[in-house]
Amino acid sequence: MPSTPLFSVIVPAFNAAASLGSAIKSVLAQSFADYELIVIDDGSTDDTARIALSYADRAQILRQANRGPAAARNAGARVARGEWLAFLDADDTWAPHKLAVIARELERESQAVLLFSDAFCFDPATPDRFERFMPPELKRAPSRDDMMAGRFQILTSAAVVRRAAFEAVGGFSEEFAGAAFAFEDNYLWVLLSERGPFAYIPQPLVNYRLTPLEERLERYRPGFAVFARLIRSRYGSQGKALIAARRKARVTRWAHLGLIAMRDGDWLKARQALGNAVREEPWRLRNLLRYVRTYLPRELARLVTNRSRLNGHGAGDNP
Repeated sequence: MPSTPLFSVIVPAFNAAASLGSAIKSVLAQSFADYELIVIDDGSTDDTARIALSYADRAQILRQANRGPAAARNAGARVARGEWLAFLDADDTWAPHKLAVIARELERESQAVLLFSDAFCFDPATPDRFERFMPPELKRAPSRDDMMAGRFQILTSAAVVRRAAFEAVGGFSEEFAGAAFAFEDNYLWVLLSERGPFAYIPQPLVNYRLTPLEERLERYRPGFAVFARLIRSRYGSQGKALIAARRKARVTRWAHLGLIAMRDGDWLKARQALGNAVREEPWRLRNLLRYVRTYLPRELARLVTNRSRLNGHGAGDNP
């Protein structure tokens, strides 16, 4: 292996015994060989450490007390030798040609500080069903203005970052720790957009394991609060549009879950989801009215819902 590989592949893992082996194998199966592999066991209490160590002949294995994915990735970056840092979460996998495709793209995108691709999303409950990660309107490299307006969607396992730019912005913010472990990637992408352009590869080069939407929204709530605080601190009023866009996305998804539950007659689940939507954006009247509707007798609520549909509002709308 060369002393300075082109890529340093960084795989953080916390209690990932069920999936880590597949993630590592997808790296070792790459058709492009100019890389090093670094696996970080972030204080796991299951069999993660044993699985990681079983690959010690082909990867560098780090172990640390549990500090969250931001700190784990930073630990990997500190020992990395590659020009580019390629991140892979322990519950995702790569297509065998991912690094080869990116290496070719780097020849054309010599000024880029970040390259990212599309991905296939899959639900372990239905492993034969795949959907694309990138929505049509975001299938491009975002500009700096796009980033500050929240018009971007970049999956961590699909991102490759120039190490010099990563170090220049301080890596992942380790304020995203404990319960606030999410949104550290979004914050890093915004910082990196200060350093240079991004490049987009339309091919789906990652298999991204989905978790239930409701679970993600709930788990990511503390991380969003940290994200909003850091954006306000760094960018002031210029960061308002970005925070608003990310909040709106969360609220829209909560409302969508609430409307599905109302359609299915699960009033308690609808109340919880719509209550979360109102909690995050209390000034949106439509969601407040939907939330109040969950306290009405069901027949009356259905009557109100039907009338709202006739007027172009209510459960029949896209949330």
